Formats: sequence, C-alpha cells, structure tokens
Amino acid sequence: MAGMGFSYSTELLDDKSEVLTYNIGNIPVKATVAKQEEAPLLSFINHWHKDLEFIYVADGEMYYCVDGVQCKLKKGQMIFVNSGRMHYGYWEEVYKCEFWCTIFHPGMLDTKYAKDYLDNIVGENTPAFMILRPEIIREKALIDLVCRLNIIMREAQDGFELEMMSLIYRITLQLGKCVTAAPEPMSYKKRGADATGLLTSEGIVVCKGSKLTAKPTPSCHEWLKNFRVQYANKITADFILTENIVFS
Repeated sequence: MAGMGFSYSTELLDDKSEVLTYNIGNIPVKATVAKQEEAPLLSFINHWHKDLEFIYVADGEMYYCVDGVQCKLKKGQMIFVNSGRMHYGYWEEVYKCEFWCTIFHPGMLDTKYAKDYLDNIVGENTPAFMILRPEIIREKALIDLVCRLNIIMREAQDGFELEMMSLIYRITLQLGKCVTAAPEPMSYKKRGADATGLLTSEGIVVCKGSKLTAKPTPSCHEWLKNFRVQYANKITADFILTENIVFS
C-alpha cells in the first residue's frame, strides 16, 4: 500500500505563483494524496506554476477552475492543468473526497528527443486543461501512468528514479495523443456572474467580470456572502481590480 505522502498546502509568491515543495530533494516532481478537509473554506487558493499538474479523484467528487472555467470531476476522472494556468480546486459543500496530486516541471523533458513532444503540449494554441475519463482507452492509459508516477514518488524505493524518468516520457507521449484528439472544452461553465469566486491568499474572493450582473446563485459557496468580492477584467497574476462589493 502506497504511503499517503505529505498533506496538500499552498504557499504563494507575490505574483501568485505557487512555491512547490517536491518530494525528494532537487527532483522537480511532487506527488501527494489529500482530502477535502485539508482545504480551508472548501477551496484551495487560486495560483499558477510552470509545472504540469494532474489531479486524480480517487474517491468522491470535486470541482476545478482553470483560467476562469469550471468543471466537475467525478471519481476515477483526472484533470490535466497546463503550464502557467491559474487554477484551484474547490467543493460546494462538505463532501468525502480524496484526490491525488501529481506535478512535474517541464524541465524534466528538456532534451532534444522530447522537445517537440513537449511543444505540442505547452506551446501556443494548446489547451489550458483537459478532463481525462477512464472510459476512453487512450485517456485511461494516461490516468494509469500518472497514478503510477504518484505511487513510486511517494514510496521512493530503490531504483525509483529510473522508473520515474520512464514514466514521465511515457506520460508526455500519451498526453500528446490525448491533446491532439481532444475537442475544445466549450461545454464547461465560465465562472463570473454567478459569483462563485476564487479564494486568494489574502482571503479575498476574486471573480471574472467587470461588474455584478446577478445575485449569488444557490451553487455559490455559503461563506462567500461574508467576504469582500473584487471583480477583475481578467484573471491574471496581477489581478486588475475594478470594483469592490459586499454581499448582505
């Protein structure tokens, strides 16, 4: 049985990039297992990093927001978050959920053999994120590879470094196949006027949109009403603020 790894936490720099703590020394790979109760106020902090991120839902359900687009993840599904994208996970109510977080830096693929494959994933006109479903064969293959990487990094048994590098190359190859075959994520819901919000390190909810166009919907976090809401023209590392609103 794999060890649980260390708990999930988020430390940010001034530009909202996450300070990642990798499992082992200077190997830029992070593999953890976390549960909903580790999330303050049912939401993690909105952040970004250059690393590629994979979130696998081992039990329960959760939501994820990437560059202002929200999606629901069910048990057995995985989300891939591309390099440099603003993102965070959250729940709308207390819910039993366990998820595996696997992250590795694209510098792990900085070789002449891997560069073209990596460019197909993180280059221009590539998706901000992708939901991977176990019922799709090519996506299930990628889910299995990422989960295996998570396990060996947490166990860190003799020789894990060799399997780690093999898995990262295989993940990159399989991810490229999934990116090529994936449709545009047009069905995912944009966050903004519904005021579901983004939790920042200062405890402020930041929403996309220049002004409030509707009252908070029943799907909003209940605690949102007690927070100052700052609306932004666009969600970036700098957060261009245009309006402050207090819900009564």
